[in-house]
Amino acid sequence: MVLTVEERKLFWKNWLGLLAFVNDVYKIDAEFNHPNTPVGMNINTGLKISKKLFLDTSIIDEFVNANKITGEDRELLLSWKRYVKSTFIALKQLKKHCVLCDEENNKWYGITGITASIEETMRELPCIMETVLIPFKNKIIYNTFIENYNVIIGRNIRRELMENYKRVKMENGIINKL
Repeated sequence: MVLTVEERKLFWKNWLGLLAFVNDVYKIDAEFNHPNTPVGMNINTGLKISKKLFLDTSIIDEFVNANKITGEDRELLLSWKRYVKSTFIALKQLKKHCVLCDEENNKWYGITGITASIEETMRELPCIMETVLIPFKNKIIYNTFIENYNVIIGRNIRRELMENYKRVKMENGIINKL
């Protein structure tokens, strides 16, 4: 599952505006400009800006206040301070979301894609990846940047992951909201 067209418009407007603000404040890349669309955006620069953002999310408050952002946009932006940054194992794609495991704390998340599913984004599932999970309305998405680990997950580990996933799903459920 992916965000609707309207949800994507809301996301990109706020996300790209925030990235531009962070870049302006910290002067990460003079050529970044203020993109209105992710098309053509330099991924490496965007990743650097995003990493800086999640080192200190108080800059989200600065962005909201400096731009006098209110309503749904304000609520969305401030919700991103409840992020989860980790190395995840993307286990499997379901109809509603992709299942990601944060093995460090044994939490399982259901992630909605922004414009494409995680399965479409990655070469093969399961895979190991680093990203930042952020809330989006009643869903969890990621910050558009995935750092993929070039590791092949073998049959035995896949089986263990599936067993763990089934157990956690029955006991605690999959986390769908941050």
